[in-house]
Amino acid sequence: MQKQVERYLITGAALWLLMTVMGAAAGPSDLRALLSRVQMMAHEYHSEAQWQQVYDELAAARAAAEQAGHWEDYIEALHLEASVRGLMRGEKAEALTLLENARTRFQDRPIRNVQRLYVLLAEIHARQGNEAAIAELMRQFRASPHYDPIAYPWRGGTGPGDPLQVTRPRATGRDSITLSTMERHRTAARFAPGRRLPSIAGRDAQGRTWNLDHFQGRVVLVDFWVPGFAVWQRQLPALRESYARYRPLGFEIIGIPLIPDVAQARRQAQAAGAQWPQWQVDRQVPAQLGIFGEARNFLVDAQGVIRARDVRGADLDAWLETLLR
Repeated sequence: MQKQVERYLITGAALWLLMTVMGAAAGPSDLRALLSRVQMMAHEYHSEAQWQQVYDELAAARAAAEQAGHWEDYIEALHLEASVRGLMRGEKAEALTLLENARTRFQDRPIRNVQRLYVLLAEIHARQGNEAAIAELMRQFRASPHYDPIAYPWRGGTGPGDPLQVTRPRATGRDSITLSTMERHRTAARFAPGRRLPSIAGRDAQGRTWNLDHFQGRVVLVDFWVPGFAVWQRQLPALRESYARYRPLGFEIIGIPLIPDVAQARRQAQAAGAQWPQWQVDRQVPAQLGIFGEARNFLVDAQGVIRARDVRGADLDAWLETLLR
């Protein structure tokens, strides 16, 4: 079940990181082409032989990069394979081994994209609910030569009448983009499958206050969504069908729009045929769950335990067949 549930897509920060790395890197064109192919494969079913071909091509890309001494390209190819294994195909142990071996190999070498390995390790640990592993990874990263504190602009400091002024807009207490991303994954680890989802409270369109405790005994998909988000729009027809098919058996959906204008989001949801309630929640709720603007969902069983995250389409139906039949 678990492998089936995770085979479809690289979501959220993982997909963004892959696109950013490969779009910005001056890597070989065949590696960029392979990334594009993987992104297309992520939304369809493919055989083990087809995925093995991807792994073989990535291994060949790593070998070529190593022979040429192009270590950034080597890391990009390894990062892509670990993403496919750990985020798409449920092969978390294999992905963690790849990443840890590479992190050990390059821990003292000045290669700029080694930080990507730390971030991906943190994301895979988050999916396993391993908050302690992420905390240790963050500690090791701070002590490594790859630690990437931001150099904030400053002026002054020339004498007693010229005080030093440091510009640090919207400071959060962290000074590393990599650490900030890992901190997000550490938060997400607290709400991995097998953990309980907090009893989120929200107001419906009529101004009535609800919380998840009202739905004890039912299977609930808590759907944090963004109007215009392509994955949500693409999966909406299937989600409508799932709602109609499984609601009589004890399935509910709670939509939580991730935009300030909830009234506008409700109008868009209604126009798109999403008949389930849309709640307005406290603005801190998404951040407390490790959600920062990207669409996410949590499938919660009748006892309030998270059974799956970011589950859509046929995978959602497979979970509902298991939990409701």
